[in-house]
Amino acid sequence: MNIFNNDSINQLLAVHEEMIGTDISRVLIIYTGGTIGMKNTEQGYQPLPEYLSQTLASMVRFNDPTGFDGFENSPTIYEISVGQHTDLVYRPVTADSMYDESLEKVIVAGVECTKLRLKSLITPPSIYKKRTRYSILEYEQLLDSSNMSIADWVRIATDIQVNYKLFDGFIILHGTDTMAYTASVLSFMLENLGKTVIITGSQIPLSEVRNDAVENILG
Repeated sequence: MNIFNNDSINQLLAVHEEMIGTDISRVLIIYTGGTIGMKNTEQGYQPLPEYLSQTLASMVRFNDPTGFDGFENSPTIYEISVGQHTDLVYRPVTADSMYDESLEKVIVAGVECTKLRLKSLITPPSIYKKRTRYSILEYEQLLDSSNMSIADWVRIATDIQVNYKLFDGFIILHGTDTMAYTASVLSFMLENLGKTVIITGSQIPLSEVRNDAVENILG
């Protein structure tokens, strides 16, 4: 006789199934620069545009193309370009940034922004059947963290501010030289925030066979 075959246990199992069922979190990765996304060249490690995105897309643990099956047409509160695997992202307009004048200008949280659609990737399901769908907002000119200034900290905080409602959490990829300073400043600038913000980097680039970048991003 199965002593667990009763209505109370069945209700608990149903709740448990709902809790661990397939679910997708939305994360924005803000890539400011640093060793984590560099490429090993004849001149040593160099920051190259979109190299980090290409590396993540080529790694199964960070990109499961089949993960979008049946997801694009499901109800969602986020603006998604159906079938294109892209997510809406806002980028603040600044005097020293390069923008296509044809891009739509909008005001978000009191900040003038351009409206972008960035390619999104999705992770394989975890043991709890959870996935993370993420886009990478890469700075036009990747920053050397040893030269970080107040303006750069404000820029990072503003990127989070204008995209706050579109994502469940944020990961800031940063050089290791001044990461502790940036984390300290952001802890005050983002006080009382209701969503998770993680700042991380690595000593060895993600593209190298042995590195500390994979665990830092996945963790």
